[in-house]
Amino acid sequence: LDLALVDAHNSIGGQDASSERILKEDWIALLDGLVSSKEQNLMVGYAHSSEISFEHGLDISDAGIGVLFLETDTFKGVLIAADSNNARVGLRQKLDDQLREQGMELIELCTSDTHNLAARSLVSRGYFALGESTPVEQIIKAIMELVHNAQKRLARCKYTTADFSIDMPLIGVESLNDFASLTDKAIEFTKSYFKKIIPLIFVLLGITLFY
Repeated sequence: LDLALVDAHNSIGGQDASSERILKEDWIALLDGLVSSKEQNLMVGYAHSSEISFEHGLDISDAGIGVLFLETDTFKGVLIAADSNNARVGLRQKLDDQLREQGMELIELCTSDTHNLAARSLVSRGYFALGESTPVEQIIKAIMELVHNAQKRLARCKYTTADFSIDMPLIGVESLNDFASLTDKAIEFTKSYFKKIIPLIFVLLGITLFY
């Protein structure tokens, strides 16, 4: 493993706290453990919020909430994905507590980092985090219903790995330099324009006051 790139967001609210650094040795130990782990049967089930009666606010966008239930011989885990931008502090912990009470583990609560609803809310950051517009208890209730639906659909499956390559069009350095140059020219033009127009404004203001 040469590079691990993670786009991680803190929860909204609460207090700032330093997080533990993940070192290269930690990744090596994790991968060594995976290689030497015993193979088990894998069951997977899925459910989506469009299948249930779930009304939400502006903290959840069009793709709603999806739940993936994973079960092996010794493990029951839930992976949750919400089409939201960040999450309210405490929501993840409450989900974890609820799942543990039923013998399940929360693999992770993921958000899509959507900006689809950005700038539509009168909040300082321009958007509601998950759990700020839709009540937290309502979100948890919906997710737990999805968890049970996904568990009912468990089916045996196989896990494989694959790699693929894609070509992604990028702006490029030349375009960025051209844009920066254009911006600088626009700023210089604005400065010179105001230097010339301000005296004229005062002249017109003086004429207006006298006449």
